Amino acid sequence: MADIFISYSQKDRAWVRQLVDALTAEGYKVWWDPKVRSGEPFDEAIERKLKQVRCVVAVWSTNAVISRWVRAEAAWAADRDKVVSIRIEDDLDLPLKFYLIHTERMVAWDGSREAVAFCKLVEDIRAVASAPKPVMDNSGRTSDLAAENNRDRSEASSESVQDDRPFSRFRKDLLITRKQKTSGGKVYIITDPKSGEYYELDEATFFLFQSLDGVCTATQLVSRFNVFFGKSITTDELHQFFQFARKLGLLEN
Repeated sequence: MADIFISYSQKDRAWVRQLVDALTAEGYKVWWDPKVRSGEPFDEAIERKLKQVRCVVAVWSTNAVISRWVRAEAAWAADRDKVVSIRIEDDLDLPLKFYLIHTERMVAWDGSREAVAFCKLVEDIRAVASAPKPVMDNSGRTSDLAAENNRDRSEASSESVQDDRPFSRFRKDLLITRKQKTSGGKVYIITDPKSGEYYELDEATFFLFQSLDGVCTATQLVSRFNVFFGKSITTDELHQFFQFARKLGLLEN
């Protein structure tokens, strides 16, 4: 039985295929039958799958927002608290119900499982459907693919457990002012109202401070930083930065 039902427009099939491949690599069983959907009949097969799955991922695009079937499937799942909403295009007029539901932006996603947007999507799916169940072969043993995925995750976790923990949040009471440098670029002045101390940060350092939201892990922050600035920062360097910020008292306890 599938874990995830993908609700999408057939015209977005190529984009959805890479999403299916990435979620399958994460260990989930995904239902998105392109043959059934070719005529988009909201028949018994689709309704049965909707009831069976633990999560419905609604893929919003220009094509999807005008599809009666995508709107119906997504609304049905939202009413049962098992929908995860994403957008693959900007400037969309989403169905009214979905303005009250968080919709992750995946416009620039290239299919990478390391991308911040995809990592957030997986987190949202796990909040609804929990982690994927191991795939078992006929002998009752975990299949080679599932075993390899589990082994890779276990090894990564043992190498650096702290990398999977969200960082503390950047203090909300800090005063922030922005200044334009005469040589170009921006600097940010962070003033601590408790101590009166102030710190001048370049754009990259300020970006890291703002990214400390209490949710993202080191791996996700590294990926986000590298995408925005086109240069690498390691998880070790990020942890050093985190310890420095904590020492200065700029993070929430």
